[in-house]
Amino acid sequence: MKTALRYVLIGLPLYAILLIGTAPAHLASRYLPATVYYQQLEGSVWRGMAANVMVDKLALGDVRWRTNPLPLLWGRVSLKLATQRPELQGKARVSLRKNQGVTIKGLQLRGDITALSPYLEAYTVNLSGTLSADIDTLDVGEDGIQDIAGTILLNQARLTAPLTLALGDVKAELDHPQEKAELQLSNSGGDLLLKGKIDLDKGWQYQTNLRLEPTARTPADVRNGLQLLGRVDRRGGVTLKQRGRLKR
Repeated sequence: MKTALRYVLIGLPLYAILLIGTAPAHLASRYLPATVYYQQLEGSVWRGMAANVMVDKLALGDVRWRTNPLPLLWGRVSLKLATQRPELQGKARVSLRKNQGVTIKGLQLRGDITALSPYLEAYTVNLSGTLSADIDTLDVGEDGIQDIAGTILLNQARLTAPLTLALGDVKAELDHPQEKAELQLSNSGGDLLLKGKIDLDKGWQYQTNLRLEPTARTPADVRNGLQLLGRVDRRGGVTLKQRGRLKR
């Protein structure tokens, strides 16, 4: 009797996992944040594909997933995602709980900076170059970023608006000290030296403290163009300080 009971106790969770995992993929869509859009779902909760996926303004194309079945028992979706677009390739482990935000681990993105254009256009900024992002953890809730750690590299980055400017290789170190997300920025090989940070607080409130400073190799037209960005100090540089709310 005890042996039979033991088998039942073991078998019921396994049966539940199998039942949930083989269910049609659309049943998992109720866990998706409101900022995730798609045209078609194929496969099962366990493994499948979503066509023409967009997360907020970021177009990911066709996204394939594979679910970790155990978290399904307590109402959480944990899955591995992968996307392959010509201009953007990526993969990550994602955890979703209904109405409680998204946790992303091991996010890797490789591609063209123009994939981020929908976000930059709101600030009348255009960039070209290539993107390489390695985000160890990213936890996003309704009121902002709860946790973040990782690195983003923009290779051979070039600003094309509001002025033309070669930024070289730009590095952004991501961290989350004192209850806010922080991006530490620096560059090498550009027309100007870039250094500073961007803080992102709850409610998607941001504050920038960035400095652009010319070097001996800075072209004269670039030096003169700095006045378009702000007040030029005695060293010929500009400090960009601004507060606002991210346009989403």
